[in-house]
Amino acid sequence: MNRLVLVGLLALAACATQVPGPAFTGSVVSVVSAKSYDSHRNVASEVTSSFSPTDRQIVLGVTLQGYPAGSRCEFVRYLNGKYLDHGSVPVKKPTANTVFFTWTLTKPGVSHLPGPYRIKVFVNGRYARELTYFVG
Repeated sequence: MNRLVLVGLLALAACATQVPGPAFTGSVVSVVSAKSYDSHRNVASEVTSSFSPTDRQIVLGVTLQGYPAGSRCEFVRYLNGKYLDHGSVPVKKPTANTVFFTWTLTKPGVSHLPGPYRIKVFVNGRYARELTYFVG
């Protein structure tokens, strides 16, 4: 084989291994806050953006579509504009999937802190959506 052709083929092979595959694009279908969720039907119940400090739980439901299994859905939560907490869960199925984050009152006499909350939702480290709710 001609030496020049061989060098050209090796250069093409090197380039081919460095070209990334197509970027996978999923979507965040919806983000809701609610007072509860039905784990059997995988849906949020009592959807609202207003909570009492004594509501037993506050639920964030994020419905995803098209992300591969193993992706991560993450949230960052703010209260009165200041960082409060964060968390993440893995996406278990590559089909439409709703993941839930829940803040539950577990001890008597404890309540949710009053004020405006903002939650930023990320999937695989990329910003997806935002949600606000109020406790008062």
